[in-house]
Amino acid sequence: MRRIKIKFMFMLVFIFSILMHVQVYADVPYNGYTYDAYGRSVPTAISYEPDKYLTGDDIGVGALKSPQDMFVSDKNEIYILDSGNKRIVILDENFKVKKVIDKIVTEKGEVTELKNPNGIFVTGDKVIYIADTENARVISINEEGKIQRTYTKPTSPLFPQNIDFKPKKVIVDKSDDVYVIVDGVYQGAVMYDKDSNFTGFYGTNKVELDTKMFGEYFWKTFIMTKEQRRSTIRYVPTSFTNFFMDKDGFAYVCSKYDTSKSNVLKKLNSMGDNILRPSKKVLGYGDLETARYVGNEIKTSLIDVSVDGEGFINVLDNTRGRIFQYDQDSNLIAIFGGKSNQVGTFNSPAAIINLKDKVLVLDNKRGDITIYGLTEFGQYIHKAVKLYNDGLYEDSMEPWKEVLKRDSKLEIAHMAIGKALLKTGDYKGAMKAFKLGYDVKDYSKAYGQYMAQIVRKYLSLIVGSLIAIYVVWMVIRRYKKITNKKSMDKENLYGAE
Repeated sequence: MRRIKIKFMFMLVFIFSILMHVQVYADVPYNGYTYDAYGRSVPTAISYEPDKYLTGDDIGVGALKSPQDMFVSDKNEIYILDSGNKRIVILDENFKVKKVIDKIVTEKGEVTELKNPNGIFVTGDKVIYIADTENARVISINEEGKIQRTYTKPTSPLFPQNIDFKPKKVIVDKSDDVYVIVDGVYQGAVMYDKDSNFTGFYGTNKVELDTKMFGEYFWKTFIMTKEQRRSTIRYVPTSFTNFFMDKDGFAYVCSKYDTSKSNVLKKLNSMGDNILRPSKKVLGYGDLETARYVGNEIKTSLIDVSVDGEGFINVLDNTRGRIFQYDQDSNLIAIFGGKSNQVGTFNSPAAIINLKDKVLVLDNKRGDITIYGLTEFGQYIHKAVKLYNDGLYEDSMEPWKEVLKRDSKLEIAHMAIGKALLKTGDYKGAMKAFKLGYDVKDYSKAYGQYMAQIVRKYLSLIVGSLIAIYVVWMVIRRYKKITNKKSMDKENLYGAE
């Protein structure tokens, strides 16, 4: 009986420690988790919770049918590409209907219909670009639905002519250059100038060879015959699934996993180079642990990306319906969402976008939008990251400490506190924080600074001690020399007598 009571007490202590470690949100239909330095999932508090759930009927436009994409303008207007209904629904920031564009008119005044459109983008002067997939075109229209320009399959020999032209997504930069993701095109996004002329490809993914692929390459090169080589698999770069253009003109692109999990999210400059440089080695984006269902591997499949005004990057996983949020150093900030029929999860997520500090996710099977807001835990993380990125290192420590009160083992919080302490000169404290955050690189940096600080602090004492030792040694040596001289003088004196 006594043994049972002891086991029961241990169980209570264990449960209490878990509750102290992670803040619980009973009404949220998913668990909070993150990944540690070894790529293992660990529980954490929830950063986002569902605020609102809207259908087309709730909005007042009737049921949405297979909606495929969303866009939020710089004036916080929400554009919904209601593909099945062949229309565009425009809402204000309070989700009230402003306009419905359900009639597209050509330059000649003829009515034309959208056919399974998949992507939408809106410029600052309210020109709407639509990737009209099954019509094999991208069109730009005004808010009256009149077509301004049409972008079609390039006739250039640079473009593969053996594939159907099926544009999926579209973005436009400040120079009115148009970038289009085309299904089956692996060379990168198809580029057009403002006059709809094809100008080339943008941001091509590279094939990253793993051990298996290298072995197959060696086998094909040196062992196989020409006929055998023709029948083998040809490795091509992974095509983009979606992209997002931020206010500074950088394009964020996501891809499905191929051989490298760290290759599926990029931030591209105007030259198409990836400048998303992590502060430490990134194990990958999305879920790092692979699950199995009925013998099949379930991998993360990133289908959309968005960036809010503070630079937080949100990517949407179609496989498990989860949203992964990162900062500009690729540090994982939050994971939320999931797949089910409960509010806050999805049946078939299709698009993600930010509205101020809210995250909006579109479900194309249910025809609804889920709006997520920050929890108190998430607000502290965002505040801390923003202060740190603004160079206010000491100010960022207080919100990070609040974060640690809610999750004492969150590695990013320890890393950030360590960096703040490093900047302020508390190297010993920084070493402790980096150790808790498993940040080996920055721990080494703090250790080097700490040792230099120790040397500087005790340098005068060390130098003074060395001088004192030298003086004592010289005195002793001088004394011995004088003593020896006197002894010799005495010997010489008595010897002379």
